[in-house]
Amino acid sequence: MERYKSAIPRAGAHELAGYLLFLPTIVVGPINRFDDYRRDLNRQRLDPALISEGAERILYGYAKIVILSNFLTEGVLGDYIATFDDPAAQHVIYLEIVQNGLNLYFQFSGYSDIAIGFARLLGYRVMENFNWPYLQPNISAFWRSWHISLSRWCRDYVYSVVVAQTRSPALGAMATMIAIGLWHEISLRFLLWGAWHGIGLIVWQKSQGWTTRFEQALPESALPVLHVAKVVFTVHFVWLGFVILTAGTPGAALETYGRLFGLID
Repeated sequence: MERYKSAIPRAGAHELAGYLLFLPTIVVGPINRFDDYRRDLNRQRLDPALISEGAERILYGYAKIVILSNFLTEGVLGDYIATFDDPAAQHVIYLEIVQNGLNLYFQFSGYSDIAIGFARLLGYRVMENFNWPYLQPNISAFWRSWHISLSRWCRDYVYSVVVAQTRSPALGAMATMIAIGLWHEISLRFLLWGAWHGIGLIVWQKSQGWTTRFEQALPESALPVLHVAKVVFTVHFVWLGFVILTAGTPGAALETYGRLFGLID
């Protein structure tokens, strides 16, 4: 697409093959833009500082996966959840949702850290893929901090195109999130997961006017509390969306929601 838009010059076959088969990012990303890859390819050299950064980043990624994900989230938290007798109890379902959300972040961001570090060992600077997504105050900020490389690609080649053609930010948001969902897997569950976030973004877009006025009317001392409340709401919206993926089927997801909110015994 970038070549079609004349955003980058024509590439040779060896450059294109190297880009498509770039080992550090070929499995889990981040999605490295071709112009960034070519820039580092042309100036590639052994850089002791970059090698040191890369090794440190790889260790950081492994620590996330081994300590935070495998040991604490799956092990300690998983063992605690297993102590409850009723797996269908509301608090157990909630803890499992929290566990899944934390584990997914630690695993995904940990592998991204390893990929970024591996690339730096080879002399390449690959873009960051996560920026504290679970501490963001709204769903738009979350998607600017989660899987950043994919989000930016879809912003440039889905959202911008749809909005330019339709003049509808809402339609652009929905199309973008469905594209992100189907990018992971072409299936009903990922389509619904994308639509979940599309709806969240549309609601956020439409509510900006009155939420801004509400915040301006509050005393300054209340703003930190409001910020924490927004972060808590956003992260729970994200975690509840993951239920669509982990439940397996839409019916199972609805059953999980029903039990969580006390609508089903």
